[in-house]
Amino acid sequence: MQEWKNNKYYWIIELLGFWEGGVNASNLAQQFSVTRKQGKQYLTRYRALYPQNLIYNTSLKHFIPTSTRLPTRRVSP
Repeated sequence: MQEWKNNKYYWIIELLGFWEGGVNASNLAQQFSVTRKQGKQYLTRYRALYPQNLIYNTSLKHFIPTSTRLPTRRVSP
């Protein structure tokens, strides 16, 4: 169950990164009604698994997609 729950967060991180051009802890906190600290933990876990997918842009204060592939996995409808 925990793995499915994390996949949901990772999917949103990828979606926001790809669709909105970036993602940060506040975006995740708002999306899932969690604290900003919890949103940061989701981003930290995601980046540990997929370090090549997002880089931090200090001027935007967002993690933005790199030139590598995003999303990392297929999501079936």
